[in-house]
Parts: sequence; structure tokens; C-alpha cells
Amino acid sequence: MQTENMIWPGGRTNHYWFDLNRDWLLLQHPESVGRIEKFHEWKPNVLTDAHEMGTNNTYFFQPGIPSRNNPLTPKNTFDLTHSLADYHAEALDSIGSLYYSQESFDDFYIGKGSTYPDLNGCVGILFEQASSRGHLQHSSNGLVSFPFTIRNQLNTALSTLKGALALKKNLLKHQQYFYDSALKAAKKDKTKGYIFGDDLDESKTNELVRILQGHKVTLYPIDKDYKQKNGVQFKKGSAYYVPYNQAQYRLIKSMFEEVTTFTDSLFYDVSTWTLPLAFNIPSEAVGGKTPSLGDQINTPVGNKGMIVGDTQNVFAYLIEWKDYYTSKLLYQLLNMGVNVKVATDSFNAKTSKGDMPFGQGTLLVSIGNQKKKENQITRLLQAHYTQYSGKAYAIQTGLTSEGIDLGSPSFKLLKMPKAALIVGEGVYAYEAGEVWHLLDQRLGMPLTLLDIKDISSTDLQKYNVLIMVGGNYGMLSKERIRAWVSSGGTLIAQKGGSKWLVDNAVSSFRIKSSINDVPVNSDHQHHHYNSISKKKGAQVIGGAIFETTADLSHPLLYGFEQNKIPVFRNHKTFYQLPKNPHASPLRYTQSPLLSGYISKKNLNQLKNTPALLVGGAGQGRMICFVDNPNFRAFWFGTNKLFLNALFFGHLIDSRSTE
Repeated sequence: MQTENMIWPGGRTNHYWFDLNRDWLLLQHPESVGRIEKFHEWKPNVLTDAHEMGTNNTYFFQPGIPSRNNPLTPKNTFDLTHSLADYHAEALDSIGSLYYSQESFDDFYIGKGSTYPDLNGCVGILFEQASSRGHLQHSSNGLVSFPFTIRNQLNTALSTLKGALALKKNLLKHQQYFYDSALKAAKKDKTKGYIFGDDLDESKTNELVRILQGHKVTLYPIDKDYKQKNGVQFKKGSAYYVPYNQAQYRLIKSMFEEVTTFTDSLFYDVSTWTLPLAFNIPSEAVGGKTPSLGDQINTPVGNKGMIVGDTQNVFAYLIEWKDYYTSKLLYQLLNMGVNVKVATDSFNAKTSKGDMPFGQGTLLVSIGNQKKKENQITRLLQAHYTQYSGKAYAIQTGLTSEGIDLGSPSFKLLKMPKAALIVGEGVYAYEAGEVWHLLDQRLGMPLTLLDIKDISSTDLQKYNVLIMVGGNYGMLSKERIRAWVSSGGTLIAQKGGSKWLVDNAVSSFRIKSSINDVPVNSDHQHHHYNSISKKKGAQVIGGAIFETTADLSHPLLYGFEQNKIPVFRNHKTFYQLPKNPHASPLRYTQSPLLSGYISKKNLNQLKNTPALLVGGAGQGRMICFVDNPNFRAFWFGTNKLFLNALFFGHLIDSRSTE
């Protein structure tokens, strides 16, 4: 449903303002998990996906635009969609309702309700009804009433049943063909499967395993370390193999492959969703000998966190900032009133396992200067590592064998984040919901949802972190925001929020002058009026994945081990590199495209531009994400950038800002 004339945040979202019709593949919400579980229990032959669209339209039913079908969907699926369409047309003809087909929408992104079935042996059908917005609306086609819209949806529901019954043999044969042909295609494929895993962050790996299991994908743990030709090593106990030779071959291929060639340059939704890139998890196609495997995994993968060393008479705990959920532990420690410091330099410490190296981002909880008792801190750590992965080390001395000692000023004291997220009219609700969901569900951290219309009467000094996602902040006072930052606040902005800071001179960053899109009259000989929207649409970045290079010594990159980080982008705002090189710790590479569609002109604009910018005003910091690090909740790989900004943003040296 479109959101015009609806009270913010609109009418189609769940509690956290997510569009659940984009979560069929990603399974980040309990509603989706339950839905997919029921889907695979039933294995339906036809699934209908009924929606509403703009009031001035009529009624749409699939097929969608043929050139935008997912190439992994068998042609037979679309043939059946065409056959069912005859029944929809007959039903709408009988009641005199206008309709159309094959001119809008597509079947490309497999994470929505009309396309996920197509990659699972089913025929998915999208219906879109012009909305009456309640009871009665004026439209270019006359008055549209609520009963009229119900009548159309009911008639196409009945026509689906009529068509499915008439095509029963074809649909049953199609489902059998779908899985038989999947196994045949898997045997012919040069790739035999994928291996993936991150031994430094098992929580991310386990989450990807959970998603695969939700889609009835068969996978196995490797039982010996496996080294690929390119030098990437996957370790026993933290890596898994997904064979292509199984019923879910097409779905697996769609989730793991990186794709950069397309038959069409327009997309209704994102053009890629490669899960290992979204999770920033090492992954490799296996074309030769299969890794040595353990038994098939049939139950959820457990976490293997631990405290290393004797927890009696501890001098300090050193906590690795590598596992995804260590951010939750940090919040719990700070919330309990524990003083926590973070290492801004590397060192070697004496552990029960001998001398061990610890990098920047390592958390230090010394026992001697705490208001909380040692056993309270230990119990909290033990409770965390019972549920989550990662390691904490019980240390008996503050003296290190190399690098900074535990009492060094290079360990910086962390502040408890008191965060507010600006919401309300003009703010992009999906992005706001993603931040809310991240902090509420994964960290258990309270977040103030601060309505933009109330900011002028709110004491902003109650917060030390302010978050601005994409949107239109026209009613926001730039003087008030800059004054709050200058007083010591950490402002975290992304996409449209970052652009607002530039447009209103709150930050000194600069946006590159935009390139001209392909002029509609650039080719007079082959110019066609109806091609205008296609030429314009081809310049849209609907959603693709790009490679960035990172300065791993920067506080915003603590916990990252590889300096190449995939990011998701779905907009066309490009920034100039700042004069201070330290102010852009994350930049797009010279050849950034990893997966998805982008025009050549936009790709040239994107090369070597910043993906993350750090500015300063007075005592405060402005951390500007050019893109959205929390997209649809499944970008675990860049969530850590956002969480680093939340916890470590106030530590950034003013000399490194623009």
C-alpha cells in the first residue's frame, strides 16, 4: 500500500516499521519465520500475494514485465502464470473492471511474496488493486469505493481457485519438474557448492546457518580445515558447506552467487542480495573436490562463547571486540555501572593460554576500581557467554609482554550511550525502524523515539547520541543541531540525514556535482518517446553491493579483520573526498561493483569516493554514513560500523575530522 495521506509511518509495516513483504528470504522477523515454516509444510502449488497500489491505477495481475523475471525461475513457471491470467481476465471482464498485466512490477527479487514461491516449485501471483484509501476516493478512473476494491480482490481469489483446479495436472507436474530439473541443473553446474564461515565471529555465521535452515537447505559442517586456492582458510568448527546437489539448488544459487550481468536495467526492488556479502562472511564457490564433511545439521547451531582462564581473583577481563553480540555485552556492562575501557593500540597480554596478541577495540574491565563486585561482573560475563559466542580472558596482571600495559592512557573510558532517534513526518520510516529494531532486539538497549515536531521543545542535553536516518528534515533547526553537537554530542547520520547536514552547512562535507543522466534526446535517430522512463530508470541504483577499503586502525573500524568490506547502496548521492584523509576511514575502491546493477556513468562517479565521513563541531562529532548500514536488518556485516559509531564515536580524535 502506498503511504500518501496516511499518518506517519504509514500503513503497511510491522511493529518496527518493516515491510514484511521484503523479508520472505531474509527471515529477520518472527512473522516471516512462521510464514516460511508454514509454506514449506504445505508446499503449495499456487500462492497469491494481494496488495494495493496508487488510487489512479486500475487492477494489475501477473505476469509482470517479462524482461525482469529472475533467470533462475523456470520458463514453465511463467507459462503457468500466463495460463492463470486468462482466468483473472475472465473474472474481471464479467464484472466490468479495468485491469492490465505485463506492464509493471517484476519477478526478480526472490525475497517478496510473489517471487519466493517461484524459486520453491510454486507459482506466485501478484495482485495490485487501486486503493480506495478507506471508503471512497476520487481517481482518474472515477470514484473508487472500498466495496469495489474488495469485489475485485475476491473475484481474482476465486479465479485463482478456478484456474488452479482446471490446471491441476499441469501444476502438479510443474512442481515435480521443478525439483527434478533442479537436481539435473545442479549436476551440470561447474560450481558444486559453497563453503562459508567466520571463525572470528561465529554469531554471524550461526545467523546465516539459521536462515538457510529456515529455507530447508541441507548443509554440513566441515570436519577438517579447508584451504581454498586463493588462500582463504575455513576452520573446522566454524565453517559449513552447502552442496548444490539438493532440492533447493536454485534458491541456494540465488542466495550465494554474485551477479553483475542483467537482461534489463530496471528493477522494481533490489538487484542483488548475496547473503555472504551482506554478512561480511568469507565464502567461496567450490568447483572441485568437496571438503571433508561432518553429519548434516538438522538442529539450530549453538554458540560457543567462553571465559578463558581462572575467574577467581581476577585482575581484569579482556573482551575481544570480534563477535557480533559483544556489543550487547558492552551495553549490559555499561548499564550495570561497570567502567569499561577500549584499547586504542595493540598489545600482548599474559593469559592462561600463554602470551596472546590483542588488537584495537579490545574491551578492558579492570576489577579494582569498580562499584560492582567482582562476582557480579563475572556472573554477567558467564551469562552472556552461555548464550553467545566470543571470548573474554581472565587476566592476573596489568603488565603486558609487549605494547601498552593495561593501565595505559591508550585505554579510553567508554560512555554509556543515551541515544535518541529522530522520527516522525518526513523521516524515512523503514530506515528508522531498522535502527530501532537493531538496538531493541539485538542489544536490548532502550532508544528514545524523538518526534521531529517535538525537538524544538525537548532538552537535547538528555542525550549524548542523536541519530538521523534518511528523510526530509525541513522543520529541523540546523542551529540547534550544530549547537548540540558542539556541546559534545555524537551525531550519527545516514543517507538523507547525512545529505541534510551538508545541504544545511552543519557539516563541511561536499557532494559531487551530479552527472547528467542519459539525455532523452541524445540519439535523435533512435529516439522514441516511450523510452524516456527506461532511460531515466537505467540510471537508478535500485540496490547493489559494492566493495570498500577501510582504515582498520580507526575507532569506527574496530573489530574488523579484513580491510575490504562489502556495503549496500540504493541511491545516487556521491561525496567528494575530504581534505583530511582520516575523515574518510571507509572508501569505495577503484573497481567497487561486487554484485548487482549500476550504470557505467554512476559507477565512474562512485569510484574512490567516501562511504563513511567523520566531521567535528566544537566538542562533538558527526559520523556520516553515505549508505544505510542496517538495510532490512540482514546486513550484519555493516551493523558493526553503526554500533562502533554508537559506542566509540565520542573517542574519535578531533584532529582526524573534517
